[in-house]
Amino acid sequence: MIRLLGLALLACTSHATELGWNINFGFQQNPLNPDVAVAKLKSLIPQLNYSKTFDYNATVLAALHTHGIRNMVVGIPNSDLQSIATSGNPLVGTILDGLKPLYDDGVQLTIAVGNEPTLATYGTAYSPWVYPALLNVRSTLSNKYMNKVKLTVPFDSGILGTSYPPSQGIFSISTASVVTTVAEFLKNEGSPFTVNLYPFFSLVDNPTDVSVAYATLQTGLTASDGITYPNMLAAMVAAVRAALLHQDPVLTEANLPIIVGETGWPTSGNTYATVENAQTYVNNAVNCGIPLYGFEAFDEKLKTSGSGSGSTSSVEGSWGWMSEGGDPKFPINWPTGPVAPAETCDSKFPPATGEFVKLVCPPNTLAGWLQSGSCQQDSDCDVISCPEVPKDTVVATCSSV
Repeated sequence: MIRLLGLALLACTSHATELGWNINFGFQQNPLNPDVAVAKLKSLIPQLNYSKTFDYNATVLAALHTHGIRNMVVGIPNSDLQSIATSGNPLVGTILDGLKPLYDDGVQLTIAVGNEPTLATYGTAYSPWVYPALLNVRSTLSNKYMNKVKLTVPFDSGILGTSYPPSQGIFSISTASVVTTVAEFLKNEGSPFTVNLYPFFSLVDNPTDVSVAYATLQTGLTASDGITYPNMLAAMVAAVRAALLHQDPVLTEANLPIIVGETGWPTSGNTYATVENAQTYVNNAVNCGIPLYGFEAFDEKLKTSGSGSGSTSSVEGSWGWMSEGGDPKFPINWPTGPVAPAETCDSKFPPATGEFVKLVCPPNTLAGWLQSGSCQQDSDCDVISCPEVPKDTVVATCSSV
C-alpha cells in the first residue's frame, strides 16, 4: 500500500539494521499536532530515536528533532520524482537545503526516493523517473557535502510476478528492469532493499489456501519447494530474495539486506480485520527477527480512496496501533532487548531451474526459441525463462523497443 502518512514501528533487528525503534511519521490525514503526536509516542516508547516520514514537511521534521529523534528517513513523494530526476530542476536542491541543518547537527539521514512508485494502479507514471531521481539526488548530495546521507526506494509487493513457491520468486514483467536497476544501485550504496509486505491481503484474497494462523504469524508452512517457512511474512521475504537472486546472484543477504518497509493489520472494514487478529499479528511481527516497519501507529479515519493511498479498500483508516488521539488499541509486548535475527531462507533454495534473460523486443523475434521449447515467454517479451540458455546470452536482436 502507498501511504502519504502514517507511523510505523520497527522492532526487529538484524545485521541489516541499526538497533532502535523506527517510526513512519506523517500528517496529511491525521488531526494530531505533530509536536503532540511525537510527545505521545515518546511517552509510549521512551527509547524512540528513529523516524521515517513520507514527505519532507519542515514542521514534522522540526517536531521530531525537538524531541530528540537522531535518525530520520525522509520521504520524497512520488509526485516529485519527475522534477527531482530532471537535471537543473531546483526542487532537489531546495529539499536538501531544508535537511542540511539536521545533517550539520549530526542527525543520521536517509532519503526515501518515492514510495511504491511501481504500484500497478500508477502504470508508468512514476517508475521511469525512479533511477534518474536516485542519481540526481546522489549527485546533489555530493555537491552539498552531504555524502553520508543514504538513499532507498520502498517498493510494494506487486513487484513479484511469481511468489509461490517462495524459492522460485520472480519479479513481474512490468517491474523487473526498474527494480533490478535500483537494487544494484542500493547494493553499491551499501543500503538495504525495502519492500512493503502485507499477509493480511494474501489472506483476504485467498482464504482457502491461507489460514488465519499462518497469516498472523502463528504457524509455519512447508511449501511445494520442500522448504519450511516459519510464518507467512518470512515466506514473502524469501520470495523477494529469490527474485533478486534470479536477476543477479550477487544480490545476497550479505550484499543487499531486505527490510520490510510496511506491514500491519487493520482492525475494521473486513471479516479478518479485528482487534484480536491485529494484536496477534503485531505482537508476533515485533518479535519475529525480521527487520520491519509496522504499519502504522495512528488510525487515519480521514483517509479515503482519494487521499493518495493508492487503494479504495474499506480498511484504509484502521491500521493504527493507536487511535487518532493516541490511545493504544491493544497491548503490545515490546521486546526488552535485541531480537535475534530470523534465519534467512536463501541458503535453502534449490538450484534454479532456469536463468532469466531480460529482453526488450517484439515477441516474434523469439519464435525460434519458443518453438524449440527451451524458453517460456511472458506476455510482453520483457523477461523469459530459459533453462538451457546462459544468463548473459543475447537470444534476440531487436530493432525497436
